[in-house]
Amino acid sequence: MSFTEQPPISRLITELKTAIAQDLAPQVQKIDEDGYYPREFMHRVGALGGFGQAVAREHGGAGQGLRSAVQVVEAISEECL
Repeated sequence: MSFTEQPPISRLITELKTAIAQDLAPQVQKIDEDGYYPREFMHRVGALGGFGQAVAREHGGAGQGLRSAVQVVEAISEECL
């Protein structure tokens, strides 16, 4: 899915929470204790469009604004800050 074909933020957050439960939550202890970087999870967030929310469409982003970008960070930080 390209940034120009992004789902509404509510659907993105739902998909993101699924990714968090599947890919991030099982690794939180390893992240915190060992400094592990969850590369695969970060790539999944990117594939979902999580990193392009505040980027204007004309620059390849979703153009959803800062609020949507903050909602993505909030969803992730609820599991792993």
